[in-house]
Amino acid sequence: MVAAMRALTLHAPAKVNLHLRIRGRRTDGLHEIETLFQKIDLGDTLSLAEAESDALEIARSPWELGPLKENLVWRALQALRRHVAFPPVRLRLTKGIPPGAGLGGGSSDGAAALRGIVRLFGLRVAEGTLAAIARALGADVPFLLSPASCAIGRGIGDELEPVSHRCRWRLVLVYPGHPSPTADAYRLWQSVPLPGNSPTLAALVAALRSGDADAAAAAIHSDFAPSLFSRYPSMARAAQTLRVLGCSAVWPTGSGSTVVGLCPAGWSGMEALAVSLPESHWTAWAAMCGDDESSPQTAGNKEKPRGAGPGA
Repeated sequence: MVAAMRALTLHAPAKVNLHLRIRGRRTDGLHEIETLFQKIDLGDTLSLAEAESDALEIARSPWELGPLKENLVWRALQALRRHVAFPPVRLRLTKGIPPGAGLGGGSSDGAAALRGIVRLFGLRVAEGTLAAIARALGADVPFLLSPASCAIGRGIGDELEPVSHRCRWRLVLVYPGHPSPTADAYRLWQSVPLPGNSPTLAALVAALRSGDADAAAAAIHSDFAPSLFSRYPSMARAAQTLRVLGCSAVWPTGSGSTVVGLCPAGWSGMEALAVSLPESHWTAWAAMCGDDESSPQTAGNKEKPRGAGPGA
């Protein structure tokens, strides 16, 4: 009797940065940041199955992803194999998160590959080893590998402090159809002055922990906002549209290009948003965030992506 092949399917959640402050550039060329990561229920799906040889397949993606060998799923597989032996595995990735959008899609896929392979084969991998692999894959991977749904990130974002909070928010995300390369975003940040008296991370965390949604919304902040909205008219237009439609806070997540709006209670602007967006390659999603709704295992509460047509 032939033994059944092992298989597993995981949700790889997107993240948003509710707060992002750039502290400066390090001698190695990377930037020190202080951020608040939050997982949301928008995500990719990664299926893993024992196989005769390692393979990665993109089941579906509306976006160009580049060579498979450069995909973080494949890189995670190869990195883990250098530390521990396990059978060949076939990975099948279905994309719901656009690349280069500030939502951590590639990083979450890499984290899901690490988590999934360990679980699929019951591997014993030291926590420190897995953390080191995650850091080598990318600055966002440690958070997306962690069980925390919300965490402060310091250093390059890999020094984590989990945050539990009581706010459950509905967000709307607008992707204007083009990436915002991280290196370009940091160069732009250096060229545009920041406004004074911006909200602090401590104020945001305190408001979230107390459940004061209004105070938390007022403390959302991104140092990238002025430079990205100045550089990309598409992002500025998305932000203005969300403000007009009544979002109580509007900001870019990560280094862009996705613009996030915080929806007030009873907000029903998705249809109006779909009509307002200018081009067919723009996309908007509704998503939930909060300690329960945004865990990696949760894939509910998603609306079908809505396109409305051009961008940049």
